[in-house]
Amino acid sequence: MKIILHLGAHKTASTHLQYNISLNQDLLEKNKIKYFRFHETGSLRGETIELRRNLQDPTLVKELTASIQDRIQKEIKNYETAIISYEGILGELNQYGEEKIYPDAEELAGLYREILAGHEVIPVFAIRNYHDFMISSYKFCLKYDGINHTLNDYLKDKKNIHNRWSSIIDVLNKTFDHSPKIFTQEDYRKNWQEIIFEIIRLTGKEIKFEELTFDSTSQNVSGSAESLDFYYTINRFKHSSPQFKGKARIHKFLRKESSRLSSTPISSFLKKHKEEEITPLNKFEDYKEEVFRLSEKFGLL
Repeated sequence: MKIILHLGAHKTASTHLQYNISLNQDLLEKNKIKYFRFHETGSLRGETIELRRNLQDPTLVKELTASIQDRIQKEIKNYETAIISYEGILGELNQYGEEKIYPDAEELAGLYREILAGHEVIPVFAIRNYHDFMISSYKFCLKYDGINHTLNDYLKDKKNIHNRWSSIIDVLNKTFDHSPKIFTQEDYRKNWQEIIFEIIRLTGKEIKFEELTFDSTSQNVSGSAESLDFYYTINRFKHSSPQFKGKARIHKFLRKESSRLSSTPISSFLKKHKEEEITPLNKFEDYKEEVFRLSEKFGLL
C-alpha cells in the first residue's frame, strides 16, 4: 500500500493541515484513502511518545514498535492508500538541553521504516526558519508544559543549528522508498490550500481541487510576540514560593485568562521580568539558501 507519512516538524501549522485534511474524510474514504492522525487513534500517540523517550531500552523498543505497527495496520486495513500524520514522530517539541533539533531523528526514522515495512512510503516533512521554530517551541512549552527556563537558557545550546533540516531530510531520503516531499511553514501561510491538495495528490487518486473543503479559521498558535514575557513570568511565579498554598489556583487562573490579561494593565506587572537581548540563532538569508538547495535537490510542494 502507498502511505503518505506526514512526520513533522512541530510548529509548522500541522494542526491546521490535519484539521483541513480531516474535513475531506468522506471524500477520501470514497476514494479508498484512509486518513488519520496519531492523536485520534487510541493510544497510538502515547506509544509513539514512549518509543522516542525509551530508545535505550531494546526490549521496550521492540514491544512498542510491534504495537504501533499493529495499530497502524488495523487502521489502514481494507483501504488502497493512506495519509498518516503526526508531527512528533521524529522528536520532542521541547528542545531544552538538546544540542540539535530532534537528536534521535535518524534512529526514529529507521524504526518507522521497520514499522511500515511492506508499504510504499512517501515521507512529507515541513520546515521553518530555525529561530522562529525555537521561539514558537519555547512559547508553546511555556504555556502548556509549565517550563520555567529563561529564553536565553532555552536557546543556549543551539548555536550550531544550521542545516539540521537538510540532514534530517537526507536521512528520510535514504530511509524510505521515495524521496521526501517538503514544504516550508512560510509558504504554507500563503499557499496552504495548494499544499494540502498536493499532499492528497500524492496518493495517486484522481481528486480535483474543486472537490475539497477548506477552512482557514482553525489554527493552533502559541501566542503573540508580546506573550513571551507574560508566560515566562507566570512560569517563574509557578516555580517560586513552593509553600504558597494558593499558587496553583492563581497559576491556573492566569493561564485560563492569559489571552484577555495580556492586553490589560495587569500585563504590565506580569511582563516586569526582562531578559538580556536575544541574539537570533541564524540569519534568515542563510535559511533561504538552505531552502533553495533543498528545492533544487528534492523540489517543494
